[in-house]
Amino acid sequence: MTRARDIANLINTAPSIYATDSEVAASYVAKSLVDAKGDIVTATADDTPARVAVGTNGKFLTADSTQSTGLAWADVSTDPLPQALMTMGA
Repeated sequence: MTRARDIANLINTAPSIYATDSEVAASYVAKSLVDAKGDIVTATADDTPARVAVGTNGKFLTADSTQSTGLAWADVSTDPLPQALMTMGA
């Protein structure tokens, strides 16, 4: 009887190898977050995923601390690098 009880105790106290639905939901980004071609997954804070919609043709993604995601689409003409290169004679 002791062996059967030991086995039962082992089974009852062993950690589960299965995740609950809430554990899975907390560990993965939901597919529904992205709903269009070109969407980018980013974050607005620790453990807070967010979506940045695809930009329009001719735009590039840039860092922008005024946006909640820290990202924004910008015109190529607003990029300071080409302007800097032009002033350097490149």
